[in-house]
Amino acid sequence: MIFLVVGSFFVLDQLITNVITGLSERFATQQIHYDRGRTMQPLLQEIVLARKLARSPAVIAWAADEEDPIKAQRGLAELESFREIFKDGSYFFAIHNSGHYFFNDAANGYAGKQLRYTLLPDQDKDAWYYATVKNPVECQLNVNNDSELQVTKIWINCLVKDNGKVVGVIGTGIELTKFIRAVLDAHQDGVWNMFIDGNGAIQAHPDVNQIDYHTLTKDAGEKNTVYRLLSNDQSRSRLKAILEKLKSAPLDIETTTLSIDGKQTLVGIGYLKEIDWFNLTVMTPRVWALGRNFIPLASLLVIGMLLTLVFSAMVINRIVLTRIDRLDQAVDQVKGNDYALDLKDDEEDELGRLTSSFVEMAEGVQENRASLEAEIEERTKDLVVARDDAQAANRAKSEFLAMMSHDLRTPLNAVIGFSDMIQAETFGPVGDDRYATYLRDINESGQLLLSLIDVVLDISKIEAGKFDLIETEVDVPAFLQRSIKLISPQANDRHITLELECDDQAPALLCDQRPLSQIVNNLLSNAIKFSDEGQTISIKSSFDTTRGYVIRVTDDGIGMDETDIHKALEPFSQADASRARNQEGTGLGLYVSRLLMGQHGGTLEIDSAPDEGTTVTVTFPPERIINS
Repeated sequence: MIFLVVGSFFVLDQLITNVITGLSERFATQQIHYDRGRTMQPLLQEIVLARKLARSPAVIAWAADEEDPIKAQRGLAELESFREIFKDGSYFFAIHNSGHYFFNDAANGYAGKQLRYTLLPDQDKDAWYYATVKNPVECQLNVNNDSELQVTKIWINCLVKDNGKVVGVIGTGIELTKFIRAVLDAHQDGVWNMFIDGNGAIQAHPDVNQIDYHTLTKDAGEKNTVYRLLSNDQSRSRLKAILEKLKSAPLDIETTTLSIDGKQTLVGIGYLKEIDWFNLTVMTPRVWALGRNFIPLASLLVIGMLLTLVFSAMVINRIVLTRIDRLDQAVDQVKGNDYALDLKDDEEDELGRLTSSFVEMAEGVQENRASLEAEIEERTKDLVVARDDAQAANRAKSEFLAMMSHDLRTPLNAVIGFSDMIQAETFGPVGDDRYATYLRDINESGQLLLSLIDVVLDISKIEAGKFDLIETEVDVPAFLQRSIKLISPQANDRHITLELECDDQAPALLCDQRPLSQIVNNLLSNAIKFSDEGQTISIKSSFDTTRGYVIRVTDDGIGMDETDIHKALEPFSQADASRARNQEGTGLGLYVSRLLMGQHGGTLEIDSAPDEGTTVTVTFPPERIINS
């Protein structure tokens, strides 16, 4: 009899073990599906928005040319528009060339002062940025925890690229403290959850001391990984193999047995492809299914269980397996984007709560998805209308300038040509000397008007993106000497000295010579115009393999304040100084010079102060230096 009871006990134990294992595997699989859904819903929405912002033409144009106030204004307006639809109500934007870091929060507390500080490579607090730009993944996540506030936040860092080149990092944060606590606090004996990234670093864990914060800036040996929790190399190898397998089949769920802290545990594993995280549900099957009194309970009920085993199996099938199967079918239905669930479970047990939570989650996902789609559709319509309006305006401007070019050039060429003939007295002497003076004025005015037309057309081509450079190798010292020689009569009339300082052995510069002539002539003409008689103008050229090829024009004239400098760089505008207003000119010289430098990938900078003179510096990038 004893042997029968003992044998029955072991048979029953094995049967129960098999049932519990099967239930545990299915429960772990459903838990992974459930956690995957409620994890991805808030993150996916924010990642989609952050990626869309990173690809915004206004943001890319601003990052590529931060000095352009119009592009900066448009880029900042784009950031503010996305701030209103981000869940966290905040954004950040770091521009790669300058290191400028822009930020605003949900309360709009930094309106007008979004530029917070400048990133520096040698600052530990800025290491996240330089680690992000080295990673080719477009959008990356970085977990940050505030131990004082007990708040966990995930930053979504998206690369901003211009023609494949990283020009900045943009994104937002999302508050996941309550969500992570809800996921991790399973309130079920023998069950707990954790999240790890693609390298095994622990991103969420019931024990906050196990979480690997600031993962992006750590070396591999410094990270808290899941592999440190495993007790043997066999478990580590098995887990690594499963993680690699799930990356190639992200919709699958895997269950396996691993040794954690010296105990054999059942682990369900799912891959969250969009954020490169894995969700691990860790279970001790018997503790989960039967609590801590399994052995005494099994001993007392072994005989009764033998008699009712078949009945129990039927009850389990009806109460547990059938409900799990319905929940599994509902999961497949949601995976197919069908949220019309005919799923109801009024039981108060774990499966009932899981079913109710799943239904609520599915309804929330459906509502949020519909809201997001409607919002994106509405914004897309607005962007399409704005794009069409801009394209229509640009076409109208181009057509107008083309007609203006033809209509103005034809009579101007005739005026200039006939005045040249009369000045040369081709068909005989003019007679009165006053006519000769008038002809010279006519000829010079025609030449000035024709050059103005050429400048306006150059601006139109640049803004339309149709300005093509004809690049050649230019000997800069010889070029500057010729430029000074051509403008010397204008300087001599006012007894102004032009001094050239350059290295005759300097390397050549790869550029378009016609725009270069226009730039240098504009700078020299302005310097002469705003200098007093008898003063000196200095022209210097230098080159550096790090900074580039630099040409600097310095005068001791009237100078400008910050407001005047800003106006001088605007089209059809001159500085407000009384003497500047008395000078002739269209106000296009510095503006078109800066545009032409931009076409070469270079910059134009003005350093000036009232009554202290002005220095204008044009810098070509190092790649345009041609070393023999």
